[in-house]
Amino acid sequence: MPSELIAPFLAARRLLEAADDAPLVEIKRSYRRAVAAHPPDRDPEQFGRIRAAFELLSEPLAPATERLVAPHPYHPPPVFPPPPARGALFLAVLRHAVAQLPSDALVVTSEPAGTKRDHE
Repeated sequence: MPSELIAPFLAARRLLEAADDAPLVEIKRSYRRAVAAHPPDRDPEQFGRIRAAFELLSEPLAPATERLVAPHPYHPPPVFPPPPARGALFLAVLRHAVAQLPSDALVVTSEPAGTKRDHE
């Protein structure tokens, strides 16, 4: 069973009907015979497969080189939110702390001892 690395090469040789140990000259002859049997105007899909197989076998390092030097898609840098205003962290912590207090903790029910009210 062929490995994943050589499977495309063996499939290309099978498509061109070339021997596994055929030199490049024999691969070119097989390519010409296959193109004559499947011209591009009559069978464009098969012609495309034949051409791709020949390109793979004629320059096997080209696909690997293209993958290595292919540009990666551009990813813009992340956008961070603006920094909080000065004292915003303190206010957020204070609000959180006040929210944790019981509901009657901030309600004044009676006046502190020793204070006089001057509303009379």
